[in-house]
Parts: sequence; C-alpha cells; structure tokens
Amino acid sequence: MLFAKHSVILLVILLLNSCGKSFEKINPDELFTEVESSLDQYYIFYNNSNKNKILANAYSSALKSISPNFQNSGKQELIAALNLYNDTEKRVNTYKALSAFLSSLPKGINTFIPPESLFWSKDPKRDSGIGLIIRQEAPGRFIAIDALEGSASHREKIKMGKYITAVDDRSVSDMDIEELVGRIKGPLDSVVKLSFNDRSYKLVRSRVSFQNILNSSWNFPGGKKIEYIVLRSAIEGSSGQIESLIENLSDTDAIVLDIRKMQLGNFSESFKIADLFISSGRMGSLKTKNHPDQIYNADQKVIFKKNIYLIVGKYQSPFADAITIALQPAENITVIGSDIKTRDSFISKIVSTESGVELRITTGYILDPDNLPVYEKVIKADHKVSAILPVNPPLSEPDPEDAAQMKIVKLLK
Repeated sequence: MLFAKHSVILLVILLLNSCGKSFEKINPDELFTEVESSLDQYYIFYNNSNKNKILANAYSSALKSISPNFQNSGKQELIAALNLYNDTEKRVNTYKALSAFLSSLPKGINTFIPPESLFWSKDPKRDSGIGLIIRQEAPGRFIAIDALEGSASHREKIKMGKYITAVDDRSVSDMDIEELVGRIKGPLDSVVKLSFNDRSYKLVRSRVSFQNILNSSWNFPGGKKIEYIVLRSAIEGSSGQIESLIENLSDTDAIVLDIRKMQLGNFSESFKIADLFISSGRMGSLKTKNHPDQIYNADQKVIFKKNIYLIVGKYQSPFADAITIALQPAENITVIGSDIKTRDSFISKIVSTESGVELRITTGYILDPDNLPVYEKVIKADHKVSAILPVNPPLSEPDPEDAAQMKIVKLLK
C-alpha cells in the first residue's frame, strides 16, 4: 500500500470526548519505543551506519516542535518534557512531536494517523457517501478529483479541481484525510453540507458503486475510429478488465488511455497494465527493505500495436506514474499532459501501536527502466497542455473544454 504526501497528518487537536468516544491515555515512552522498533524493521533508508544520526536529528526536531527553547535532544529528554503536561495537553503535544519526528526522517513519506481520525473513518454507522474522490495536496488542502456516476456529487455537477473548505460548516483546516472522509460519510439518505471556495452543496448520502473503467468511441470523418478509455485505478484485476475491453474492439485505429484521475492501486498491477502494450524490455522495479528487488519485464504478448495516446496530469497518483514511465519509451506511445513531479513514489507499511496510533513507515520505492529512483524524476510530456480534471465521463466525441483531448484531435488530423 502506498500513502503519498497528500496524506501527511495534520495535528488533530481534539479533546478526549470530541467525537463521542473516549481514548486511552497516551504513553509517550511506549509510543516512541514502538516508533523506533518500526523504523528498525521497516524503514528502507535506515541502517546501522546512519541510525544514531537520524534518531538524534528526529528527537531534536520533536523537542523543538513543542518548545523551541529546548537545547537537549534524545528520547528521554523528549519523554520527560511530554510528561510535564496534563493528559489532554500531553496527547496534543505528543502528536505534535511525533509529526515533527517523522517529518524529519531524511527520505520517504512517514506519517501517522491518530485514533481520533481513525474513529471517523472506521465508524460502521457512517456507511454511505456522496461519490466524491478526494486528494490531500497539503495540510488543510483537499481537492476534488472525481465524481462517481450516479452519486450526489455527480448529479450536482461538482466541478473537479475545486478545494474543500468545510464540512457541515466545520473548517477542514485542522483535519487529515481520514477525518474528512469520515465526516463526509454518514447514514444512508442523510444530508451533508460540503463547502468549496466558491459555493456550498447539500448532498444526500447514498451507496455508490465504483466503476473502474469508463470508455467511449470517437468516430471521425473518413471512418477513423478512436477508443477513449478512462482508468480510475490500478487495483488488482484492472489489467484483465482493460485486456477484455480491447480484445473486443474491432477496426480501432488508436487508443486514448486517460489516467489523470487514477488514485488507488498497487505498483504490480500498474506494470501489468503497461505490459499489455509493450513486448519487451524492463519496465521498472520495486526496491523494498529486507527483500530482493522485484523486477518487472515486459512479455511478448501485446494486445494493441497501433498508436496509443496516454493522457497524464499533475493530480495523478504514483500508480499512474509507474504506468507512464513503463510506457513512455515505446515508439507508439505519445504522452499528452503536464510534466509530472514523481516525488511521492514510495511504498509504505501500516503499523498499529498500543496507543491506537497508526504509523505509515516507508518500506520501499519504485525504480524506472534505467534502475533510477522514480521519486527523483520529472516525467516530461511529449505534448504539454494545461492541467485540468474533466467533469464529464468519456463522451461520444472529443470534449472541447478538455485541452488534452483537443490536442489529440489536432495530432490525429
């Protein structure tokens, strides 16, 4: 599982009863002992030669986060400082120190989710939603990425690329993604008020199905036929879905594969998707702690050998980045979109603690076909267009409001 920087935890300042539930008293000594153990087991950029230096810097950052006047550093100094607070203040400052500790680690995406946020996201009574896919770009900044067909968000035509400002008139500035999603969800047929920077919507919650692949056919004068495919995820089985779809096409002159809204998935499935379109060569690999590199080479089978237009965008996930880096070297692939900074391409491990805090520790990262870390790359588009998130599902003809689709029409002519 991967958690990108848009999932970096905000400090959740909540009283023990703030969401209708009491939580165990937090024990800073126990928590940071578990953090150190997790780093030993899972953190890929952590070894015996740099361990002491990394820890010293992390504890120094943690101490300064709760008081800039602290001169000492070290675990015992941090624990002693946190134990000076009463229970509520201790919880708040422990989260603050933990956030600073994990953020100071030299590479990767290392975060945590407090039990208060997990309560919102795992509450079984909140089983219905509004069909809105959300990405956290920065602390307190949540952008609408996609609206599922048939959902309240789709019916109300919420414009993609807008930033959420409040849920039921409560500001999102102090929320993490788990709490935000948990607050948006609720009982079936209940109403939630969702506010953006330009307007608010009252949306009725429902149970919405997730359609992973959307497609339509474009028919041009002269008989040219283009198949437009939108892929929402690289979850297991996605490659098989695409293969079945394309194998049933006839007389198709080119394929458009749009991965701008892809958010979920795993890297192995991303490479399986790429392998559908290329016949040889190294596509990439995964480097993880305590395991040999997992190398992905293309097999000889190719399901479509004509031109493929790959639409990419700055909001796509690292799973979409993996597809892009694997396909881009192929001669029949043309990449349309904005340049992509791939600094979020890490693999993380979820580690539960006795205090209820869930840690996300970086356990690995993706390598490109040249065996270079993808998190250090910028993927260059072959043809640059403005970065937008389409509101509409694939239409029966190119959308004039979509710069990427209009660029493809121009290239086809």
